[in-house]
Amino acid sequence: MPRDRENTQSNFMDRQAAENAKSGTAKSIFTGLGLVALVGFGFAGFQAFNFITNFEVNSYKRNISVNLKDPKVVGGKAVVSVEFKNHNAVDISNPVVDYTIQSADGKQIAAGQVKVDGTIPAADSREFENIALSEVQGQPARMHSDLVTLTVVPNPKLPKGFSARFAGAFDNTGTQLIAALEPLATEAPAFGGTYIALGKAYQDQEDWQSALDKYKKAVQMAPENANAHYHLGVAQAHQHQLPDAVASMKKASELDPSDPTIAKTLASYNTAIPAPAAEPAAAKPKHHKGKKKGR
Repeated sequence: MPRDRENTQSNFMDRQAAENAKSGTAKSIFTGLGLVALVGFGFAGFQAFNFITNFEVNSYKRNISVNLKDPKVVGGKAVVSVEFKNHNAVDISNPVVDYTIQSADGKQIAAGQVKVDGTIPAADSREFENIALSEVQGQPARMHSDLVTLTVVPNPKLPKGFSARFAGAFDNTGTQLIAALEPLATEAPAFGGTYIALGKAYQDQEDWQSALDKYKKAVQMAPENANAHYHLGVAQAHQHQLPDAVASMKKASELDPSDPTIAKTLASYNTAIPAPAAEPAAAKPKHHKGKKKGR
């Protein structure tokens, strides 16, 4: 084969190899960039999901207050009662709380996180007693708490924007709170939480008859709502309708046997009702011996 032809063929092969190398490099670069983009999009999607989820949780957290109460030391550990007030239109469950505890001189003697197992009904409060915290070095005097997270199941039957309007009503107090809640009862008549909130607002005004009427309405509109039966029972007891109060509290307990407030209240009502007196034994008839007739 002529040398020029050999050189030409060799140069062609070299150029082809170089082009293939460039093509392979380009493909590798594009593949790498694609993988980076895919990972980036996946991470961005994960972050977006977390943002949406946290945004929803944070929107509920804003409407909940936490209060640590009645500290004592048992076995070297701090034991407290934890009170939650829930101004949301949904129940919240199993809240997780960060806490710090200080002594009387302001020294921090404990810090940690605790999960409280239980449910706080919509528009209501619950107190959980004897919650054990961490070990303490000294006597608790001041406590601080922050709500970290919680479990919530939104109510899809509520009108759009209702939850925000409901929570916003609690910016008011007294008769202004009542005025803010009344239109919401009309807007979502099947939601028992508004009637419960109205009943509690009337109760705070010492208008127990109006409170009783609202609790009855709550039971009528949401008969499976344990909290409605609970508050109806409380109002009935205040109005000296103790047998009705016990019946309402028993119904509440049947619907939610895990609620410690309902269980405690039912026990106190059962104690308040005296046991029925035993019926006196029937008197035995007296047999009078007749006089013997003379012969």
